[in-house]
Amino acid sequence: MSSETQGDRHLRSSASRAGQLPAMRAADAEWLRRFLVAFALIAFAFAVVEAAASVAFDSHGAGLAAGSSLATGLGLLGARVLARRGVVEGPVLLVAGSMVAAGPLFALAIWSPVALALVPLVAVAIGFRYLGRRAIAPLAAIAWLAALVTTALQEYLPPYEVAPGDETAPIRIAAVGVAVAVVFILVGEARRRLLDALAEATGAREQAADAEARLRRSFDLLNAVADGTTDAIYVKDRGGRYLLANRAAAAVVGRRPEELIDRDDRDLFPPDAAAAFMADDRATIERGETRIFEEAVSFGGEPRIHLTTKGVYRDERGEVAGVFGVSRDVTDLRRSEERLREAQRLEAVGRLAGGIAHSFNNRLQAIGGHAQMLMAALDPADPRREDAIAIREATDSAALLTHRLLTFSRRQPQAPQVVGPNPVLADLEPLLRGLVGEAVKLWLVLEPTAPEILIDPAQVERLVVELVLNAHEAMPHGGTLTVASGTAALDAAAAAEVDLPAGDYVALSVSDTGAGMDEATRARAFEPFFTTRAFGEGAGMGLAAVHGVARGAGGGVRLQSEPGRGTTVTIYLPPAAARVPDVRSS
Repeated sequence: MSSETQGDRHLRSSASRAGQLPAMRAADAEWLRRFLVAFALIAFAFAVVEAAASVAFDSHGAGLAAGSSLATGLGLLGARVLARRGVVEGPVLLVAGSMVAAGPLFALAIWSPVALALVPLVAVAIGFRYLGRRAIAPLAAIAWLAALVTTALQEYLPPYEVAPGDETAPIRIAAVGVAVAVVFILVGEARRRLLDALAEATGAREQAADAEARLRRSFDLLNAVADGTTDAIYVKDRGGRYLLANRAAAAVVGRRPEELIDRDDRDLFPPDAAAAFMADDRATIERGETRIFEEAVSFGGEPRIHLTTKGVYRDERGEVAGVFGVSRDVTDLRRSEERLREAQRLEAVGRLAGGIAHSFNNRLQAIGGHAQMLMAALDPADPRREDAIAIREATDSAALLTHRLLTFSRRQPQAPQVVGPNPVLADLEPLLRGLVGEAVKLWLVLEPTAPEILIDPAQVERLVVELVLNAHEAMPHGGTLTVASGTAALDAAAAAEVDLPAGDYVALSVSDTGAGMDEATRARAFEPFFTTRAFGEGAGMGLAAVHGVARGAGGGVRLQSEPGRGTTVTIYLPPAAARVPDVRSS
């Protein structure tokens, strides 16, 4: 069943008529002419019926009553026809009301109020089929009201036949009916206008509701997209108050997005940061352009690097209304780029060092061979033999340096074996204690469950010895040195710092309580021949060789150091179980 009410249908009909109004008015002149012709025909019919009724009933009053009823019915029928043909509602009511009001005037000769009341009943009966219920109710009411008024006046005014000289009595009586008709016309016209205005308002309200719904859907879609991105997105007005913020922007200050609305940076950030942000917003508004820049953001924790796009948006007049910003945390990306550049630099240096070491090693072998031949040819008592021995020792020292160069460049032949780190470190303990002396306390902290690793045992010894020598040099006045083995589970972030995949690793670490390194020193610590020693005190491969050995074994190196807090170098090596299939397949 349809839920549309009668009022809804009338509103729709009124709106339809309002939309057709210009076309209807264009035809009013033609229909007015037709109406006058029809009115003349009705008057002629009234005269004929009146004459016939007067002869048949031998009563002038009966003729008037019959003629009045017929004229009223024909008037209502004509009004309905005009309404169907498109004449506006006002003229239709005028025609119908005038015809009904004229009924009492035509029936003035009837003395009986009951007979007079029959006039509108006959008129309503004639017009019922053509007008419908909504039109019959007001027209019947007017007809009855006119009949009652006329009857009442006939009670107090001299009868028409009694006072034939009073020619104004019919006019006064007719005026009452016409006045009632005019009131009905005005009420009907006002009602029509009200319904038309209501229909127009209803249509406008529906359009506004539809536009609001579309706007709400668009806004919800925009919010969903903004909240789905990891970039911080925000919009501020000229005063710096937040008008919009997504989840990522709110997460920067540990709030929900709705908690940022109508607040400015002073309510959300420390004073220094808030002042800097608001000053940058004002500068952006003054420039009136969009720019892309990197900024360091720190709120009491680790500084983060943000890539920010900031610009202005304008209102409908083209004036700057505020600023918008899109900010992305690129700290991890910049660190990855820095690690990549460092790896590429070390790779390039390694290739250069490997080439130099090969050429240099060939010459050292020639020098060492001739020195050995000279030592064999000279008498032990010959003083020149000491010179040959010195040459041999120098070539051996240089050969060790070229060996480290080849280790750094990963060109040194290796014999990897499955070994446990703890036995290797335990065997090294006497040698390590001899290297550091009594001024340095050496501690070995070995985890019993440390897995085996696949590596040349000599390389492990070389790694640890290099790190212990570096630690000893960092503690010229003594200190504590700790050599440890264990396991480490690296997540994606921690593994990325040492250029390794996430997973479980064997960790070998050497820690000291020495002077530590500043940021500039840490940045160059893995460079070949880089040293903090004074000029002339010598330089070695150090951490560069350690890095090369670790990379050759499928691992990585992490350097942790701060001035005054010592240094810890940790070597991460994959367990043998994870590398044996790769070695066999290769």
